[in-house]
Amino acid sequence: MKQSGKEYIFIWAANIFYAIITCTILGGGASIDFFHLEGFLWLALPMWILYTFFQFLALKISDEGIKKHIVKAVVFTVCLILIKIIADFIWGATSWDGQTYCQIAIVEGVLPYIYEILLILIVFFVMGKEKISWSWKRIKVPGILLILSIISYILFIFNNQFQYSEAVTHYSAMVDREKMDLYFATLIMSGNPWFYAIFAIILWWFMRRLTDPTQDSGKTKKEGTFSFIGQKSQNQKELTALLSTSNDTEAGIIADILKQNGIFTVIRDRESGDVMRLYMGNSIFEKEILVNSGEYDRAKRLIENTYTGTEEDMSEYEELAKQREIKRRTFLVLAAALIIIFLLLALVIQ
Repeated sequence: MKQSGKEYIFIWAANIFYAIITCTILGGGASIDFFHLEGFLWLALPMWILYTFFQFLALKISDEGIKKHIVKAVVFTVCLILIKIIADFIWGATSWDGQTYCQIAIVEGVLPYIYEILLILIVFFVMGKEKISWSWKRIKVPGILLILSIISYILFIFNNQFQYSEAVTHYSAMVDREKMDLYFATLIMSGNPWFYAIFAIILWWFMRRLTDPTQDSGKTKKEGTFSFIGQKSQNQKELTALLSTSNDTEAGIIADILKQNGIFTVIRDRESGDVMRLYMGNSIFEKEILVNSGEYDRAKRLIENTYTGTEEDMSEYEELAKQREIKRRTFLVLAAALIIIFLLLALVIQ
């Protein structure tokens, strides 16, 4: 599976689209409800269709021949939406029987989580045919953020439930209990889409790290500032990441060596580096050099032989590598801090 900044743009756009539509038009409830079609509630169905369709396309956006995946995306979307329609139909038929508004709001918030987990598992392991490439170092940051997002949502629910209990205790004689129930249910519904959107974005990031072998920290050899990636695809025609390097100049030199020896070569930014380069003019992430899997061994031997015994001073490259690693870690810490601040603000505002 090949990573691309376009993929993350798709995921961010799909989830922000979901949060805005659900919060502003659907009143926080994202169920496909055929029992209550007044107003704009009918928009839940096309919203979920587009959301599911773009999730699948995000998986294939970096592949060549994206057009051939459109039909698969349509079939995949229809199957998943049918499952959701049936589940939401059952929920809609029974949701008003003996449940408070707050209880309904909580279930309305939890259901999309279940659907997203099912969607992600099918996208990665059935449609994408990915295999787990376990590495704690690789999944540590998104894993911790994923747990924090879930804990934050639980705290959000408990906070509103506690406030509801306090309001009932102190104001039940003055305000109708059903109105208070509806008020706090509305608060929960308004927060549900945003907590879900953050969860879905982090979950995709987590699954990417969990299944993408090109992110593996295991290296077969290191020379200067580049590192060979010790895993290749079994498909001889598929592109495989040969090595990664923290220096743009070095990447260009190695690519030229390979091309001069008749080896097809592609240079790309790791992670979301291409997006950062597009908007910021530079990237904190390393570059990868990709070759056809059938030429992987020859390319590896060629680079090893070229660099063996080289007395070139690599101190400048190593210093650049250290600076880029510091920038990368700083960027990740700031990104994590922004997400945590967003979640805390959501809790405080509600």
